[in-house]
Amino acid sequence: MEDKREKRLRALVIITLIVAVAGISVAFAALSQTLMINGTGGIQAADWDIHWSAASGSIENAATESVNKGSIDGVGSTTLTLSGVNLRTPGDKIEWTFTAENAGDIDAELESITNLLSTTVTFDVSESSTLTEGDVIITLTKAGGGAIATGDTLAAKTTQDYLLTIEFDPLAASVPTHNVSITINSQFPWVQK
Repeated sequence: MEDKREKRLRALVIITLIVAVAGISVAFAALSQTLMINGTGGIQAADWDIHWSAASGSIENAATESVNKGSIDGVGSTTLTLSGVNLRTPGDKIEWTFTAENAGDIDAELESITNLLSTTVTFDVSESSTLTEGDVIITLTKAGGGAIATGDTLAAKTTQDYLLTIEFDPLAASVPTHNVSITINSQFPWVQK
């Protein structure tokens, strides 16, 4: 009889445990919740396209007809090459207007002006006159005035004109007796804004 009692007790304990586990499971399910996020996305194609879209030159002041504004190659690309500029007498001045275009759909920012304008004036032979490198005045500004600065913005689908002026100083004390070479290098490093 003890055996029967033990079996019943065991069965009762097992049934109680099963009911307790089932009750705990139901209570846990009633007190828990799973939050979910579902969705899809992507990255749309973007267009980064900054280039020189136009260039025009003019002779602003010339004492002789031998002044040449030169010519430009590279419109539509990222590099312009100016060649054939010739000044002859003090006061001769040539201006070139260049148009930077952001044809893309991302705003751009001028990262640095460190290498914005570097120039070299080289005398072909030993120059005996008092002509100096300072007698060639070269400036680069925004067209219409204004300095070019780090952080300048070129918004998407817009343009900005720049003005390069090359001038034989009107106050120069002499003229060269031999040819003088002028080298101009300018960099506009645009980055995503």
